[in-house]
Amino acid sequence: MDRRIVLIGDAGCGKTALAMKMSENIFNDFYQPTSFENFQAELPTNKGRCQITIMDTSGCHENTQLRKLAYKECDAVIVCFDLTDEETLTSVEKKWIPELREYCPQVPVFIAGCKRAIMCENNCCCGRNCCMQTEEELLRIVSSTGAMAFLECSAAEPISEDGVENLFKFVVESSGKKKKSILTSIKKRSKQLKRRLSIHF
Repeated sequence: MDRRIVLIGDAGCGKTALAMKMSENIFNDFYQPTSFENFQAELPTNKGRCQITIMDTSGCHENTQLRKLAYKECDAVIVCFDLTDEETLTSVEKKWIPELREYCPQVPVFIAGCKRAIMCENNCCCGRNCCMQTEEELLRIVSSTGAMAFLECSAAEPISEDGVENLFKFVVESSGKKKKSILTSIKKRSKQLKRRLSIHF
């Protein structure tokens, strides 16, 4: 089984870190803008091992044409935002979802909150922009997009613990299902998975 997954989101929100962690089990906190890059990874799923191509795209408006090419070939899209930067969440609703509705309205969409590890215990940011509003507000924005699910993860922790592998596994296993069946199946997931990977609908 092969799957092609596109990562989109504002520049610097954590897309490349997720792709590198999944493909190479490497975390690099040095930010370097991406134009377009493919990463390869093998992933165990409930249907056997899956070869995934992760298409890491630029968050800049000028690279819309490259993203359009990626949309034509993908099986799912993960819209990323930085959990410590509220502007990147606003962009999900105002920029990225409208773009997806225009260029690939039939492709399953998932939303990933990145950089969970650097959030403070009181849910405020660590020296970055303004902190997130309430969880209810975050979920309101996510639900308004029509995404299949919202997941939180971090590329800064060991891959077995941070939810990155579980994020991609969930996307691969869910991209061919209807939303109702995902809602049913997620309730059966283990407490350990729920503790490491927050999943909301």
